[in-house]
Amino acid sequence: RRSSDLVDYLDFAVNYDATANKSRAELALQDGSADLYPMNDVPIFYGWSIYFPEGYEYNVSAQDRFNIIGQWYHRAYPDTPEAWQEWLDAHGGRGMPPSVHVEYEERANGERGVGIAWKPTPETPASSIGEMGINLGEWNDLVFEIKWSTEDDGYIKAWLNGQLFTDKSGIINMYNPTPKKLKVGLYRGPSARMENTVYYDNIRIGGSYELVDPSNY
Repeated sequence: RRSSDLVDYLDFAVNYDATANKSRAELALQDGSADLYPMNDVPIFYGWSIYFPEGYEYNVSAQDRFNIIGQWYHRAYPDTPEAWQEWLDAHGGRGMPPSVHVEYEERANGERGVGIAWKPTPETPASSIGEMGINLGEWNDLVFEIKWSTEDDGYIKAWLNGQLFTDKSGIINMYNPTPKKLKVGLYRGPSARMENTVYYDNIRIGGSYELVDPSNY
């Protein structure tokens, strides 16, 4: 909850991923909650507010830099468990990468922003499909409208503080039909060794923009 003089927050520690040399501190939907949102040709809306304090650090010059602040995580498809196991066996037990994720960005000129990236297949690199500037020390509202699809009729729309900054259609944006799990929190690259804090509020999933728009709460 945010107000002029009070922030209630959940404090949780960074988990260091020794196998991949990365640090992450994330919260995710449980499988049962994710299953409440079947991805059967009906768009799903997601929204949250996010706050980066002034002085938020990011190693913009590092080649391995990334700072993911939200992602949609794949799970095994019950009808074809062997396909998931084949992936795990071929990739050292690591699950499929997210097909869509949201990143904090900092450019060499000092501008700050958020961007959204998309991977058409698990093997292809992620590419930016939209970005927009933000100011540190201010709350920012994000809303996403996503039609998930294993065919080329999916789409992704994203708004920052009510302004559309991503509208990507005619795409594959999920690798199997299992409902995807939303994760929020910090997931950082190997060079990220600084201590950072980020705040989230009004995290919602629903069937319309109005139901998840943080500015309505």
